[in-house]
Amino acid sequence: MDKRFEPSSAKKIYSRKGIRVATFLGGPFLGAYMFGHNFRVFGTPEKARKAWLMSLLVFIVVFGFGYVVLSDPRPGHKMPPYLILLIYSGLVSLLVRDYEGEEIERHLNRGGDTYSVLRVIGLIILSAVLTLIIPVGFLFLVIV
Repeated sequence: MDKRFEPSSAKKIYSRKGIRVATFLGGPFLGAYMFGHNFRVFGTPEKARKAWLMSLLVFIVVFGFGYVVLSDPRPGHKMPPYLILLIYSGLVSLLVRDYEGEEIERHLNRGGDTYSVLRVIGLIILSAVLTLIIPVGFLFLVIV
């Protein structure tokens, strides 16, 4: 059987770089969506669920840590807010490398394709819009 026509190589996946950039700009849940999509393409949907759980855990730990550090009133003890982005993006990047790196390489070597940069940009924009709509909608419901 020609390897290019195996089920996993017939579907598109998100590249490691795409996941890393989208996680940095779109947040940990966008990274989890892309991470989970790749697991489903590779035929391991149970790992996709674990990716969502890991993302939730990373979100809670990093943002909890960030809240404590960023709210420290002592002079010189504040952490720059962009470090939170770097921390969770780095964690997701490491997880993708360790858990999907070989599968992504195998997929690409079999002739599999990745999603375009435009799709990743679209997902980043959608994530940003949802990030703004949900809190504003909640405030609107509370106020009205």
